[in-house]
Amino acid sequence: LTKRYSSIEPALVYPVTSSSINGPIVVDVVKGQTALLECIVTSTKIIWTRLYPGETAISVSSEKARLRQIWGNLQIQQVNEADTGIYICESMALFSPPTVKFPKVYYNLRVHAPTDVQLMLGQLATDKSWKLSCLALNLHYEIPMVYMNGLALIDAMVKLGVPPHTNFFTNPINATLTSSVALSGSVQCISRPAMDEAEVYGNGLERGRAMNLYVDNRISQQVNLILQGPENSTKIVGETAQMVCLVVPRTTKTIWTKDGKRMALIGKKRIRLVGTASLQISDVQLEDEGWYTCEVTDNTNHVTRSSSYLKIIPKEVFLQNEKDSGMKNQDIKNIMSKNAATQYQEKVGEGKLQSTTSGLREPLMDVPRAFISGRNVQVLWSLPKNYAFPNKITSFQIEFRAESNKKWIMGELVPISGFSENAGSEYCTNSAYELAED
Repeated sequence: LTKRYSSIEPALVYPVTSSSINGPIVVDVVKGQTALLECIVTSTKIIWTRLYPGETAISVSSEKARLRQIWGNLQIQQVNEADTGIYICESMALFSPPTVKFPKVYYNLRVHAPTDVQLMLGQLATDKSWKLSCLALNLHYEIPMVYMNGLALIDAMVKLGVPPHTNFFTNPINATLTSSVALSGSVQCISRPAMDEAEVYGNGLERGRAMNLYVDNRISQQVNLILQGPENSTKIVGETAQMVCLVVPRTTKTIWTKDGKRMALIGKKRIRLVGTASLQISDVQLEDEGWYTCEVTDNTNHVTRSSSYLKIIPKEVFLQNEKDSGMKNQDIKNIMSKNAATQYQEKVGEGKLQSTTSGLREPLMDVPRAFISGRNVQVLWSLPKNYAFPNKITSFQIEFRAESNKKWIMGELVPISGFSENAGSEYCTNSAYELAED
């Protein structure tokens, strides 16, 4: 084998740039990233070493190792400052004679840990206060800085009318901003190495970061301060009217208006507020009728309105309406109308109801009842209990007519079979199907 492959010499394929212990190839990487050092040499076996070995060994078999050799390349996952150093790609004899010079590749891995910042700013829906958090990363003992519209946070809070209760000497800086002035403009979170004196903190830390957010106080969506507003209602003179107005906790001002004019509630005996913002009017009068509006304002001067109409009815009008309604609203599904029963009795008095027996006086019947289901109707009728000749009844003749038509239509003849002496207490039935619309 030695003679046969003696002409095969190792050759460096990648990297093409020459390197040495004094002039290594520089690779810059940021903390937390994955670094890949490449080395391709033909006809050799490759082994990676480190000029000053660290605590972590290089593995050639474990897939979970942080420092792992994959073929001729070296992969370092989640690099940190301790990984900084010189890495050497060494090739060893495979087929060539020992006298052949084997290529080596030198890498200088420089791990940087630049400072970074995270700014979080959000507004609470309950009281519209602002929650601010400024966090700086990759710092040893420094703390971040927060600016609002170019002013330091402590100065900006004084200008906004918020007491500076925040601890400004921690990382992260957390603050709750509750102000009567709407927050707007630029909010900036800066790591201290990003400022002028950054170069004194060492290699890599001069790459400071800043994060900026801009707050636009223009209303992008409708702010609703009323959870439940008043509803239209009708009251009778003398009753009590209550118009509900449930508001959110951050509401600072509530007023009621009637027909566009503000209501003076102080000193009013009949009108008063119930709860937080609901309006109650006792012993309502005709002059109380009108449009009522609940108007609320929060600490950022947002206004929400909700209106309803209160109608007042005099007592005499209500009683008359009740009387008229009671005469008209009889349930036709359970009993025939009084008008139909009267007409039926008139027919009986005129002798239109004929008995098949001769020599007997015409029987007087109880008022029939009717039950309606869809387009079908079932009629029930009976004779009085004191009728003397129930066994003489052999049949009934059915007649019907439309309410708008005075002409009666002759229906079927209903025979009575086995009608006993106590038939007067029983009901006879007959059904008419598919009622027409008229």
